[in-house]
Amino acid sequence: MQVSPPNSTASPAGTDFAVSYDKNTGIAIYEIYDGSLNITSNFTSEQKMISSSYGQPIERIEVDKNGTMTEQVAIPQDEWQALQAEVGAQTMQEKKQSSGLLGVFILVILLGGVFILHKNRKFQLILQKLKGGN
Repeated sequence: MQVSPPNSTASPAGTDFAVSYDKNTGIAIYEIYDGSLNITSNFTSEQKMISSSYGQPIERIEVDKNGTMTEQVAIPQDEWQALQAEVGAQTMQEKKQSSGLLGVFILVILLGGVFILHKNRKFQLILQKLKGGN
């Protein structure tokens, strides 16, 4: 299999990757998440290989409209760790909010049930039976 935007060609090998091409700027971007990717410039015949694995920095190659390749790290390790920590904190906050909402929902249901029993005068009968009265 090959991926070929106008300015370059990539050959993935058992890999998880992404490629994008901006026709306005003529820039192709390749990112590797797991595995290896061989990229060849269609204009300069330059070849580069990028590789990564899950949990490691995401490697990136940008190929400009002239076929010039630039290697980069899509998200540097320290930024990746900060991003993971931020997402983890947001997830914890969302869990706290959802459990609070669940508590409010249960309270509303219970109060609604008590109101219905009270309105039908069954609540007083239940209280009398609990107190031991007839």
